[in-house]
Amino acid sequence: MPLRTGLASLVSTYLEGGSAIAVAGESAAEYAEALVRQGAPPLAVEADQFALLSDALDPPTAGRVRDLPEGAVDLVVLRRAWRSPTDVAGALAAAARAVRPGGEVVATDIDVNQLLAGPSPRYPERLLYLAEPDAARRLTTSTASPGLLGSEAVRAGMRDIVTITYDDERGTYEDVGKLWSGIRRHGWRGAAWVSQERARTLFESVASSMAGAVPVGWAVDREPWFAVIGHVR
Repeated sequence: MPLRTGLASLVSTYLEGGSAIAVAGESAAEYAEALVRQGAPPLAVEADQFALLSDALDPPTAGRVRDLPEGAVDLVVLRRAWRSPTDVAGALAAAARAVRPGGEVVATDIDVNQLLAGPSPRYPERLLYLAEPDAARRLTTSTASPGLLGSEAVRAGMRDIVTITYDDERGTYEDVGKLWSGIRRHGWRGAAWVSQERARTLFESVASSMAGAVPVGWAVDREPWFAVIGHVR
């Protein structure tokens, strides 16, 4: 299975022996396992919201980024590692502290503006938020903006900060029928914020209306994300 996100090229320089990588937040373990398959150091710690890839690190029992010793790792990847934007400052400060000089912090979140305004064939999940404004508001209030991540990265002491956008590909399918089967199986993020009956009804309506609207080769369940990358000196 390839890396789930467009972040692969950003972390490629750390996919070698001797590097230590911490991943925190949404799907942290899954992303870390994909990094290992791409040649990263082995998993030293694996939990639901945290993973550590390292040949040797003391202590090996760290369960959060903030538990890591100062300057312990070369790279921290924060995958939406906050419940609300108010948690961003603490997450970035902990990440910057854990990275040794010369390393990087990559902080990521959903690109809500692109998701709500982007083309529905590319981001079918958008249709759920169009039909459920309360779910759209909940997603928006729980998501950090690029500006917030950038400013908090500077406040945490990071430099040479850049922002990129990419698609988080959660599943790739042979055809549209299998795409809908895959989405039906693992759901959409916003479906957890409406009743099961409403989510099922809405999904069936969206699947029916989109059946002929997804071009050949676009059978991908994806979300638009952004990443803010900063160096630690």
